[in-house]
Amino acid sequence: MDKQHVLVLGMGVSGKAATRFLLKQGYRVTGFDDKAEKLQHDPQIKQFIAEGFHLISSQPTEPYDWLLVSPGVPPSHPVYAAAKKAHKEILGEMELALRNLAQPCIGITGTNGKTTVTMLVAHALKQSGLNALEAGNIGNPLLGELTTKTFKDEILVVELSSFQIDTMRKCALDAAVILNVTPDHLDYYASMDEYAKSKIHTLDCVKPGGLGLVYDQIVKEFGVYLKGKHFQTYGFNPHNHFVLTEKGIFEKGTLLLTWPEPLLDKCSHDHENLAAAYLLCRRFGISAAQFLQAYASFKKPDHRIQHVATIDGITYIDDSKGTNIDAVLKAVASIHGKIVLIAGGVDKGFPYDPWVEPFKDKVTHVCAIGQAAQKIHHQLHTQIPVEICSTLQEAVNLAAKTAKKGETVLLSPGCSSFDMFRDYKHRGELFQQIVHELEGVKQ
Repeated sequence: MDKQHVLVLGMGVSGKAATRFLLKQGYRVTGFDDKAEKLQHDPQIKQFIAEGFHLISSQPTEPYDWLLVSPGVPPSHPVYAAAKKAHKEILGEMELALRNLAQPCIGITGTNGKTTVTMLVAHALKQSGLNALEAGNIGNPLLGELTTKTFKDEILVVELSSFQIDTMRKCALDAAVILNVTPDHLDYYASMDEYAKSKIHTLDCVKPGGLGLVYDQIVKEFGVYLKGKHFQTYGFNPHNHFVLTEKGIFEKGTLLLTWPEPLLDKCSHDHENLAAAYLLCRRFGISAAQFLQAYASFKKPDHRIQHVATIDGITYIDDSKGTNIDAVLKAVASIHGKIVLIAGGVDKGFPYDPWVEPFKDKVTHVCAIGQAAQKIHHQLHTQIPVEICSTLQEAVNLAAKTAKKGETVLLSPGCSSFDMFRDYKHRGELFQQIVHELEGVKQ
């Protein structure tokens, strides 16, 4: 019998992980990428070619059995559209991985907070004596882990982007949570409803009898798409299955977990993230005491409302991972006192005017950078002073001059980074470097 021929659309991190897995499994593999000529020099691609892989940048002429599509490649892409028209089976890297795994699996998605919750769940499971592995959109493609590791008793904690969820079909999740749905990726999805439906599709991939968790705000805004699905809600309103209060998490009037000391008598997105993580861990037998002990040693990932330095009484905060409207609002709300905000980058298709009211009496100036700078200026400048800066260095220098003692300079871009940086980490690292250089000058 001839080997099955698979076409991989998009040769980024996920596409490469899929190609490595498929070659190892004995498939014939052709890769399509619009930047095929540049990729020919990539060492990993060269190794694939040595193993019989072909790389193309025009419509395939050789027949193929099914298409593996990388996250973020839109259905309108000519190769994707042609595969749909030809009724080819179309899989994503995540779906292919889930079809080849038998381990318990936790799925975590949401517009914001999913990396933090993924890391916290994995950390709590490990600290409680269980084997756990975080993978997925967090940076380690699940197929890549499957290719290089032999799984035994691990619990897989998988961060899921909407792009990955779109092509998922298998009921492989023992537990899943949708943390929030706020404007993002509207340069890809036709509307907020389409984006919400993508996130909510996660519940269709939970095993029968598995745990589906949905934050209550999603039910209020997108409940029509939740009809007929099995899930439990959590949130600060008393009608939820799991009720969050200033004291802790309750189920039917019974206290399940008391907030750790720093979070007592407050209500914030940190409570939402902690609650989601605990309820997922509880499903795997982790007690409140075990979870809180693990939480005490947990370190949030970098570039998420991260303190960088305090110079001449001005605090510098790196929230480079704040890549959408709501993430910026959460960052601003978490900071006491006045703020000079550095925002901008690649626009994702949503308006910035939802910032106006929450910024009043809080954000004194906005230093706008990147492709979205003009749009931010246009939509905010009549309410809040906005200055356009050509570089991040210029923005930090201006913010440092503008901020007063006791105030905060906050990098929370509300946009993607790819116009000026490799990724959000590169943007955050450069911000921190500039701030530390400023710190050195001031000393």
